[in-house]
Amino acid sequence: MASNMTQRVAFAVVAIPAALALVWQGGLPLAVLLAVVAWLGTAELLRFARRQGLSAFAPLALVTAAAFPLVAWRTMTDEMAAGQVAAAWPYAIAVWLLAALLATLARVAPSARPLASAAVTLLAPLYAGHCPPSCWRSATPTTAPAPLPRLPWCSFPWSPSGSSTRWR
Repeated sequence: MASNMTQRVAFAVVAIPAALALVWQGGLPLAVLLAVVAWLGTAELLRFARRQGLSAFAPLALVTAAAFPLVAWRTMTDEMAAGQVAAAWPYAIAVWLLAALLATLARVAPSARPLASAAVTLLAPLYAGHCPPSCWRSATPTTAPAPLPRLPWCSFPWSPSGSSTRWR
């Protein structure tokens, strides 16, 4: 037991300052950190679902979760990418929804709760991957258009809606 606690404390002694340095640095290093955290958080949610007997489509969920912070960083730092994402996001979400539903229905028997498995596939990356980068705001404004609509559960009340800021 003490060995496990020692490992946890040793990891925290190294990881906490490293994470704080990446947050302070901002930019692509922060986006990569958030992508890794989103991947790990989604993997944990998928493990919880597996223990409940659900069979989520893990590859799609994990890649989606890791992509959210990277796409958010790219659209907040590149005006052309922001315009492309703003124009394409409804179609990308439709394809993503269809892919998740079809992959789940093809893999899960009707008696094994396919709708619940599809829900985990869709909602785990939204929870672990989309909310943190959409909530995090830098103090530096930019003229790039907001690529995705601000979701009410992921907005700070003091953030002016429609405003766009970029990562440091």
